[in-house]
Amino acid sequence: MGLKMKAKQGELIGFNSCMGYFYNTETGKLILNEEEAEIVKFIFKRYVEGAGAHTIARNLEAKGIKTKKGMDNWHDSAIAGIIRNEKYVGDVVMGKTYTVDPISKKRIVNFGEQDRYYIKDHHEPIISRELFNKAQEIREKRSRRTNDGKINRHSMDYPFSNIMKCKYCGGTIIRRK
Repeated sequence: MGLKMKAKQGELIGFNSCMGYFYNTETGKLILNEEEAEIVKFIFKRYVEGAGAHTIARNLEAKGIKTKKGMDNWHDSAIAGIIRNEKYVGDVVMGKTYTVDPISKKRIVNFGEQDRYYIKDHHEPIISRELFNKAQEIREKRSRRTNDGKINRHSMDYPFSNIMKCKYCGGTIIRRK
């Protein structure tokens, strides 16, 4: 109950460190880390230009840029997580996960079972809202799941990629040799 009250009031609870910010434990505020913020800007810029998570990860490794934890190797999932994270536009979503029971302390993803709180303009943004929204549009377009639950592959290797659909099942027709 106490955590829900704090979330309603806009207090940041359980912050898991993310690239581009320091967490001030005394004030409970996110403080911009200029050096890491440049990396985040680079990631969003490259993504909107058309590069995928794998390509961006290889670019960062080639430049010798280390991860938040000081590792040399960047994973595609880390790049995808940065693209998805609303904190970079200055917003915070609280209640993404919740504790099932206090004894086991097991946390699960909140798909609407509990309240979620979206706080707009909570802290200083790293990227503009327009850039973030553009990245989300691209992410949605590249998503492998369609509204009906089917897996869709995003590929524009060939002129008719993702255009021709099967008349009977609705699946995408793919090129074969």
